[in-house]
Amino acid sequence: TPLLPLSSSPAATAWVRKLGPVSGGTPAVHVPDEGVFIALAHTKLFKKKKSSRTATQRMVYKHFWYTFEDAPPFRVIGTSTPFSLPTQRAQVPSIQFATGLQRTLNGSELIVSYGEMDCHATLASFSLAQALASAHGRANARLAPPLLRVLALVLETGDAAARRLKRLMPLLRAIAAGPDVAGGEEPSSGPRHQLTVALAADCEAGSSGLGAALQREVASLPARLACLCCTWSAVAQRRADEANDVWAARVAKEVRCEVAPSDTSGDGVLRGGAHGALPTKQLKKMEKARAAARHALLQELSAALSGVESLGTARRSRVCVILCTGAVEPPPLCACASATRLRSEPTESPRAAAAAVLRHGGYQALLAAAEAAEAAPLSPLEAACTVRLAHPQTVLVSASPSSAVNESNAELMTLLRLSDILLAHSPEQQRQLAPLGGLVWSKRQPTTRFLEALQQRALHRTRQRVPAIGSDRACRRLLSAY
Repeated sequence: TPLLPLSSSPAATAWVRKLGPVSGGTPAVHVPDEGVFIALAHTKLFKKKKSSRTATQRMVYKHFWYTFEDAPPFRVIGTSTPFSLPTQRAQVPSIQFATGLQRTLNGSELIVSYGEMDCHATLASFSLAQALASAHGRANARLAPPLLRVLALVLETGDAAARRLKRLMPLLRAIAAGPDVAGGEEPSSGPRHQLTVALAADCEAGSSGLGAALQREVASLPARLACLCCTWSAVAQRRADEANDVWAARVAKEVRCEVAPSDTSGDGVLRGGAHGALPTKQLKKMEKARAAARHALLQELSAALSGVESLGTARRSRVCVILCTGAVEPPPLCACASATRLRSEPTESPRAAAAAVLRHGGYQALLAAAEAAEAAPLSPLEAACTVRLAHPQTVLVSASPSSAVNESNAELMTLLRLSDILLAHSPEQQRQLAPLGGLVWSKRQPTTRFLEALQQRALHRTRQRVPAIGSDRACRRLLSAY
């Protein structure tokens, strides 16, 4: 999932939304003197509003140049007006598809290779300076708000977890609502942040100890609900009269450490987000394809569980082979093979599974409390360090303890110093946390300001590329003992 929307240039975003879906094109060519990459993409323009979207005689392919920065997060800078590529035919054909792009040795020209009508191969040259100028003509220096993958981590259990979530709920609702990317757009229809709420609880529904009312409130968020205490033992035995498909669904949920996916496709991709600019029909088509893929996976898993009553080591390995194949995020209870699927193996350690949830999510922001239950698989500092070492650009947001900060607690003070944003519960605590160096936010401040600060810190950390040396050393010392 990208850090930014489809385009980080507001002008390009508005243009793409008006133009329609953008499809692939050429690889990008680096222009180091300009600090950018340049490439060609294409779109399909339809000659009649009511024409078929599959009849090639009623549409025409148009290409456009686009540029993006040559350093993370590779922000899109600008796009050109769509144009037809040169042709050797009597008239410009409806289908032109550019797939190759090369800069000449003298660096002044770009060579484009493309096909016409899926029959003819053609080469054409373009002035690099003119291509850059046409793309930058639609550039806009003001960046759209970044879209973030945010993990809200609650390591307490029972009543303490319920109290923590109640305090965090205004921020979670603000994160889930998403930024106003297109200007004046309703939050529900535009791109949104991707929010995951992870609890130090079992994956079985109703075992989190949050209470029915709070569970409903959390479930109302457009978010994925994950658990950190997932284990193979919870699904090791088939229940009485449990059908293969029911057991398969339960196993898949537990191995993925996931209570409820964010949509019916079950792949953890939120509606909106990176796909917010796509037409409704295309979104429905994508959701249908994901649902079909999930159904096929569960059928394969169901077949693997047929005729057995328990999951031994060999059967668990088979489950991991199935769930690791094509997985966007590796299942936390599996060590997925990078080369051959035959070597995917189950992970038995709850701590390793919890660390995998944090490590493989690709989160750009971690929102966590500075307190944890004794039974939690990770301490707050371990969780923060696990994410920070896997993804150095992650913004760490720590909610301070409910009581006064105990400055003699070395682990707590290390966590607070590592944090980019600190959430204070009172004005007194806000003054106590101010000397630690992070941005201190009070619950009395508007949630919109917190979200703006979170987005700006995400951009800053991405530009910074690496964390402070001190934080890196502190985390490595902590995790080296495990």
